[in-house]
Amino acid sequence: MLVVQHNCRKAYAITIAALETGLALKAEIVCLQEPYIGVNNITHGGYIILWPEIGIREKKRVAIAIRKDLLNSLIIEPRTDLINHPYALALDVWDIHHKTRTKIRRTRLINIYDNIIDTGPEDWQVIGRTRRAIEDINWQAALGGRVVLLGDFNAHSPLWDPR
Repeated sequence: MLVVQHNCRKAYAITIAALETGLALKAEIVCLQEPYIGVNNITHGGYIILWPEIGIREKKRVAIAIRKDLLNSLIIEPRTDLINHPYALALDVWDIHHKTRTKIRRTRLINIYDNIIDTGPEDWQVIGRTRRAIEDINWQAALGGRVVLLGDFNAHSPLWDPR
């Protein structure tokens, strides 16, 4: 399974370019951090785009795009029972037996945009405390079996980011 990930800086052109790069590379999945969120939902002819279920649209910071021609050869299960957060999204991707359509092998994808959480009234926030999105995840429950953890971790350091 080929997975592409990219931070799109909330820009339409960059989000589309990341999806087009996925198609050019024949990537099954494209994980986006800070995808474009405009007046209309972004769509793409080659991918179906999944978003976190929780949070208002303007606060969602991740999406996972699944190549449309693979929808009959994979089983995709959003795992909101493990991660239900506007800055993180988990999917179980199952390879299936083509004749029986039974599940063969699971790969869990966790796409995260780790940043300081904005303050606001959403129920996933603890008012009055600054924290990073990565702190909200129950990693013990989420990390089991085959897992691919990817995203933008905002790992700033004076060595590579003098700001």
